[in-house]
Amino acid sequence: MKQTTNAARNATRRRPPLTLIVAAAGLALAGCTNDNVPSAPSTAPSPPVVSSTLPAEPQPATLNWARSICQTLHPVFDRLGAPPQPDLGNLATTRQTYINYLGNARNAAQQAIDRLPAVGAPPVDNGQQVLDNLRNQLIQLHKDLDDALVKLNQANPNDVGATGLALGAAGNVLGALGNRVQVLGNLMIDPHLRAAINQMPECQSLIATNTTTATNQPTESPQPTR
Repeated sequence: MKQTTNAARNATRRRPPLTLIVAAAGLALAGCTNDNVPSAPSTAPSPPVVSSTLPAEPQPATLNWARSICQTLHPVFDRLGAPPQPDLGNLATTRQTYINYLGNARNAAQQAIDRLPAVGAPPVDNGQQVLDNLRNQLIQLHKDLDDALVKLNQANPNDVGATGLALGAAGNVLGALGNRVQVLGNLMIDPHLRAAINQMPECQSLIATNTTTATNQPTESPQPTR
């Protein structure tokens, strides 16, 4: 019995205290955690991002460009005002009237294309792309007007059916010239240009001209009388 008691006492003396075991285990776990698990991200809020996309006032150079480009587009929009009313009783006269109308609009579009190099690209990000898109739109407008003119010129004024078809094609072209709205819309995608265009009287009158013209487009193509 004494031997058993002495052995237990000796074992107790050799065994480290429980508190030391717990502390060591805790340090070991902490070391493993620090080695294998990344530290948690900081929960501190990030500072707000300040955006300069919408300037309070457009730069003078941007205002000058907006004025110049709107003055360049004005003759085209003016020529593409309300188209002549077709005289269904006199298709030959209507044909000639439309030839004059489309010819004047085509020439105005060409003049605007010729002026673009002098106006140059706007002083904004992707300014060259804005100018290239505008040029392409005017070139397409010129082509559409030219195609309609070719059909009208080729139509025999004494052939009621052929003249009626050519006038109908011209009416479809005019009805599709909503790309005038796209011209302004593409210019105003950039916030700096939009701010400048909204301040320029030349541009505001251009927008008003376009709105009035859009409401006066013919809704039906002229048909020949039988």
